[in-house]
Amino acid sequence: MKYVILYGVGYEAENFIYHNMALFSRIVFCIDRYSDRENFHGKPILRLENLSNEELRGYQIIVAASKNAYFEIKKALQYRKLSEFKDFFWSQLYGKKVIVANTNCYGPPIINYLNAIWGGKGGFFVYPTPMVHENINRELDENLLNNADVYIHQNIKADNKYGYRLSDEYILPRLKDGCQVITIPNCIELGYWCYPNIRYEGKAYVFKDCQFIVLRDTVLDEAYQQGCSNIMEYRKYWNSYRYNEKVLKELYEDNMERMIKRETLGRWDITMSDYIKKHYRDTQIYSECRHLTGEVYGYIGDEILKRLNIKAEAHGKLAMGNSLTVPILPSVKEFYGMKFSDKAYINAFAENEAENPVDNYIRSYIWFWYDKVI
Repeated sequence: MKYVILYGVGYEAENFIYHNMALFSRIVFCIDRYSDRENFHGKPILRLENLSNEELRGYQIIVAASKNAYFEIKKALQYRKLSEFKDFFWSQLYGKKVIVANTNCYGPPIINYLNAIWGGKGGFFVYPTPMVHENINRELDENLLNNADVYIHQNIKADNKYGYRLSDEYILPRLKDGCQVITIPNCIELGYWCYPNIRYEGKAYVFKDCQFIVLRDTVLDEAYQQGCSNIMEYRKYWNSYRYNEKVLKELYEDNMERMIKRETLGRWDITMSDYIKKHYRDTQIYSECRHLTGEVYGYIGDEILKRLNIKAEAHGKLAMGNSLTVPILPSVKEFYGMKFSDKAYINAFAENEAENPVDNYIRSYIWFWYDKVI
């Protein structure tokens, strides 16, 4: 077993050593840029700039730092020609298998759910990577792929608009032998059967340090154009609005047909069509036309846990969504036989679930699109 250099002597280092006391005797010295102490529990503290590359080689460097600090330190160590996983690694990874997720916006709520379930004790760690559409480098670190034990993805095609190096065709051959590959659902654009009134044209606003998108609602736009001026008039228009039942039936059939095609061609390991057919009357599936609700992200998370042989006790209850949950029109719920209640629509007009979700949604919409308070 290699001797260890501990990089960092702050809170993360204290926490890491507390949970890994057996490792302490193997630590030769520590590195820290900011500490004015001379030692860390008796281990000398040195500065990286005072150490040669030769003095760093041959040791296992464990970096005990926050996420942002780790990635800065990673750059400094790579500049010294040291390789992540081989020569150094993040303390969060110690004794754990590495999960790499290459997904769209479905990834973060699922990963948050997984972390909530195993609390860092499940023998796995999800390595931080950007969502596909936010990956400015248009690729994942090949060394990271070579060291992944589990790869979670969404059947990303070679001709995707974000870059070939993020595609399955490029990535899958670069995973190490034995890496477990899990293909999760991508239901983007398949929720219009629940939201025939929603158009994915939105504008962003920030509330409580989070960015939300208010999507275009054709029913509320029509109500505004018809001269509605107060919440009672808007609510009446909303509650009485009806779509042709043939339109709703065709929307459902079209969206489900497209989903089954995606499941089949994409070889999803976790499918959605059967889950939706079984649960759509008692569980809200979509939070709007593109994103899922927390319960459904929890279902996907539980299915991942099963494939990792980890028992999930919470069954989705800890999961959170990643967008504001838009109320479904009463006539749409009636047509499909949906029995669940509207979820709270939290924003600047309401900070608790006691507010009427539909009224709050209407007020929010009219404010953000028409600059009027009702």
